[in-house]
Order: sequence, then C-alpha cells, then structure tokens
Amino acid sequence: MNECGVFEQIQMYSHQFTATDHKIASFVREAPEFLSDKGITEFAKAAQVSTAGISRFCQKVGYSGFNAFKFSLLQEQQIDEPILTPVTKVEGELCDDYLTLLRRSVLNLEQQQIDALIRHLQLAPKVSVYGLGSSGLIAQEFASKLKRIGFESTASVDSHAMVIDAALAKPRQVIIAFTHSGQTRELNYAIEQAKRQGSYVCIVTNTKGSLAAMIADLVFQTPVKDDLENGVYMSAQVAQFFLIDTIYKQLLATNKDHYLAVYQQTLAALRNRE
Repeated sequence: MNECGVFEQIQMYSHQFTATDHKIASFVREAPEFLSDKGITEFAKAAQVSTAGISRFCQKVGYSGFNAFKFSLLQEQQIDEPILTPVTKVEGELCDDYLTLLRRSVLNLEQQQIDALIRHLQLAPKVSVYGLGSSGLIAQEFASKLKRIGFESTASVDSHAMVIDAALAKPRQVIIAFTHSGQTRELNYAIEQAKRQGSYVCIVTNTKGSLAAMIADLVFQTPVKDDLENGVYMSAQVAQFFLIDTIYKQLLATNKDHYLAVYQQTLAALRNRE
C-alpha cells in the first residue's frame, strides 16, 4: 500500500515520465473528479492516450493497475461524511464490512483479464458455467445473464452435469467455474476434462494457488471476508456477484445496441406469455 497520496506519488516519479505520462498526469491534476464514474477506455479517450499508456502510467507511479489508482484517487478526493445513518450499530458494522469487501474487489480487478475473457466469450460457440453448492447460485445467475443477450449458455450445478458437459465440450467453448477453495475434486475433474477437449477455462476463486487455478487458462481472484469483524455473518458470494456484473457491463459496452436489442427481445417474450 502506498503511504503517500496520489498526487505525491505522481510528483515523486515525474522524473521518469514520458510525454504520454505527462499528458495523463496533467489531466488527472486538472480533473480528478472525471474518473468518479469512468472506466479506463473513457479515460483514455478523454485524455487522448491509449489504454495501455494509462496502465503503464499507473504502474509507474506505484499502483498495480488502473483500478487501484482510481480507487486511491477517489478515496483521497472524497469528503469525509457518512453516506447513511444505520438503524442500529449492527447494520452500520455490516455495511462498513461490505464496503470494505467491495473495495477489495475493485483493487483485485485487472482490466487485461476482463478483456481476455470478453474476447473468448465473443468467439465461443457455447458458454458453460459451473458451480457447486452456494457457488451454483452465481453460476445460474451468470449463465442466465449471458443467455438473455443471445449467448448459448448453460449452468451446471451438480457434479454429474458438469462432467457430462465437460466430456462433450468443444474447442473454443468457454468454461467458467466458480469455486471458493479451488480444491473441489469433482469440479476440478470437470474443468480438466473440458480443457483436454480444447475449451478455454476460466475460474473465479478465493485461492489463487489452488489446483483449479493451475488447470485454468484464466484466474479471477476474489477477496476473502474471513478477516473482517463481521465476516462470519456475511455472504461469500457478494464479491463474485460484483465481478460478474462488472464483466457483464463491459461485455455489453462492446456492442451495446446489439446486446440491448436481444435483451429487449427476450424481455418482450417473457412479458407476452402472461
């Protein structure tokens, strides 16, 4: 974690800046509030630089990537005032810990990973989403979201269904597996079978060094809640829901008119049945 503020970090490393870096730094100094609701693509367009240039700049000034830089900048600029008045101390403490979990989720995001998954999704003949137990809820939600915008997607939430799906997997098919530990034997067997079939395997897990992570082509690591004061009371799926919503939003942005048209078509079909 950086001990200095964002602007101090920028000044500290300014002697290493290229012309592009100086351009980005000037933009940030003049309009830090611009980033409050903007992603890296919108930032790059406004600053008239490339997204790769922004990523290099953020790393040069001491951050892991754009999301970590943006989070620190916005946190530094915000006015210290309560965003809500909880009914009791319990709600306030839970709210604080959920906000901490979401902040950690933002810091864990890497744009290159999201871009890679979106590219493979758009080329995939089919998307299979796996999850056992509570992870099955996430799998069903993400598969449903994708289906509503025209993707051939299915969710497998028991071990037999996963193995059958994996055995019939095709090259370029995308397998997305949700697993907190990354050590579930049945799920790992299924994704290993799918990979042998030529599928692209992505996992979402809390444990980056797990067996599932070693099998996968792409790994999204979500933050753990165990060290939080109220972690035992909190849903472990919150960080994963945040991740799939982030991916879904960015996926829609790649061809918004088309995906929204398909979504409206499916929505109309559901309404007309009543």
